[in-house]
Amino acid sequence: MKSFYYRYRYKWKRLIGILISVIGFLIVINFIPIEILILIIGLILIVIGILIIKVK
Repeated sequence: MKSFYYRYRYKWKRLIGILISVIGFLIVINFIPIEILILIIGLILIVIGILIIKVK
């Protein structure tokens, strides 16, 4: 039962990580000329997404 739960937990973490990375990447692409703050937030989201993907 524990391995069954772990398998789905890992899939959700990976999916959330990819989603956060994509959102961060879109923020960086769309709003670079407007504000530096949005650029920093986008980069932080990309890093968080990658870290969530790497966590097992």
